[in-house]
Amino acid sequence: MGKHDSSEPAVLLQDLDYFTGSDLKTETTMKDNLGNTQYNCFYVKSATNVYKLNGQYTKMSGTLFQLYDYRSKSSYESTVEIYGDGKLLYTATVSGGIEPIDFSVDLTGVLELTVKTGRSTQWGENSGGLHCGLYT
Repeated sequence: MGKHDSSEPAVLLQDLDYFTGSDLKTETTMKDNLGNTQYNCFYVKSATNVYKLNGQYTKMSGTLFQLYDYRSKSSYESTVEIYGDGKLLYTATVSGGIEPIDFSVDLTGVLELTVKTGRSTQWGENSGGLHCGLYT
């Protein structure tokens, strides 16, 4: 109990139990399209996961990026959409030539979080990555 004062997330998205959806394929580290190491990541694949937050979290932050091996593939797109209680709160898309995108989304009072991830249908599921955690 008490306030979370750390710069580390209270929970990583892939460690949070989903209400509906599927498990996220995770990796400890991934190399983004700039050659930087990203930590505690999961692959961006086509999925829609719903999480029951019950107002317990105030923020979701992370980084959406293209994997290093796909850095020059401009037609390979990875997208994330974040909804709070059915309202679109954030969306972003990366592809070859777009630097990793850091984001922070206010989740204050959100009861149900929906995270939709998608990728181009012309390539494999391992072309985009997402690092993301929830904070109290």
